[in-house]
Amino acid sequence: LVLSSKSTRRVASLVFPWTRTPVASMVSRCAWMLTAMAVAADAAANNFLLIAVDDLRPLFGRSYGMEEVLTPNVDRHFLDRNGSVMQSSYVQIAVCGPSRASILTGRRPDSTHVGVQGGDMVNEWCWCQRSGCKKDEMFITLPTYLAEHGYATAGTGKIFHPDACTRMHAPDYGSYVSHKVGDDDRAWNYGSYGVEGELVKPYAGPVEQNSEEQFGSYPGPLFPIFNFTTGLSWMKSDLPDDAQPDGQLANDAIERLANFSEGGIGGSEDNRPFFLAVGFHKPHLPHIVPRKYFDLYETDNVSLPPNPNVPVDFLEENWHANGNVEIMSYKNNDAAFNRSSGLFGFHKPVSDDKARELRHAYFAATSFIDVQIGKVMDALDEYGFANNTVVALWSDHGWHLGDTNSWCKMTNFETGTRNTLMWRVSGQT
Repeated sequence: LVLSSKSTRRVASLVFPWTRTPVASMVSRCAWMLTAMAVAADAAANNFLLIAVDDLRPLFGRSYGMEEVLTPNVDRHFLDRNGSVMQSSYVQIAVCGPSRASILTGRRPDSTHVGVQGGDMVNEWCWCQRSGCKKDEMFITLPTYLAEHGYATAGTGKIFHPDACTRMHAPDYGSYVSHKVGDDDRAWNYGSYGVEGELVKPYAGPVEQNSEEQFGSYPGPLFPIFNFTTGLSWMKSDLPDDAQPDGQLANDAIERLANFSEGGIGGSEDNRPFFLAVGFHKPHLPHIVPRKYFDLYETDNVSLPPNPNVPVDFLEENWHANGNVEIMSYKNNDAAFNRSSGLFGFHKPVSDDKARELRHAYFAATSFIDVQIGKVMDALDEYGFANNTVVALWSDHGWHLGDTNSWCKMTNFETGTRNTLMWRVSGQT
């Protein structure tokens, strides 16, 4: 396996301890390969911090050579502190559920049966569906393996896909999977799991709870403000960061680091290291983030996609129907993506004005998440864990912003399958 970064490393073979499966060329699992390599290189780096970001394409900041998209916190914590930025990391299926199931189980989608079997989409995305989620037959997941091998494990936000297993469960064996029936509760042994929408207020009702868990948005799809429809794909919110689910998840992660410190977990003199998984939603749709992040950009100055047309000789039956449906499902995009009007089609991208509008919103959401990541990384320093913690920043796939006349994900194009992968370990040069 050859991974492209500022310091390329070659691996002939690696065995995932929680699968006992030898692998040599499965780039979608390289986050854990890199972690294992880092630990082998530096025995003192024994804690693990996984930051998973939904729909974050590797085109931002100085790290990935697109400085138009402002990510100063990620740049300073990874690029400027001897981290590695993997320029050629790819997932196996460019959609959330299958990609997450693959990285968490160390198995290919055709082994997990997630996203490749057809049928009901909710069932497709359940990480334990191959065994029917029967407890004695489920795969061992990465955090469960670490929990069983001496780690204090804690998680918050979108790591496993929320609600993915709801329809797989029967009353007699469904009670042990949490986070709206999508998680692996064997995985977490240090505190309760951090659930969006329940971190700073009591349970707010099914609409609000579903929107915060599934979309990381407040307000979000099906809220009364949107007349119980999908709503808007972007909105300048007047709420502060801490009123948004991702802001609350950042604060929850910081509190967990404080608890580790107070409890003597993860310190240089303690024998029990920690694994902390933090799952952010944005820049997943809808791009509803505080106004100040939109104000970082001028719509008229936002770049257009460099390749807005489908490839030459590309067949329309292979065109990106599913992903375009995602962006079209939001009410502010109905007219621009209306094929019957002739404004949009296989050989006709959306207007430049619409492309800039949607790209602006995605850039704003990316900058919002950059700040949340910065808060967590600053806390890692504050509580004294920077020098003994391996950090991986991973996204579940890429994201189209009008390139190849595609929007969102669910393609096999480079922009859909190429994901963000960065890592940092003390002592790395």
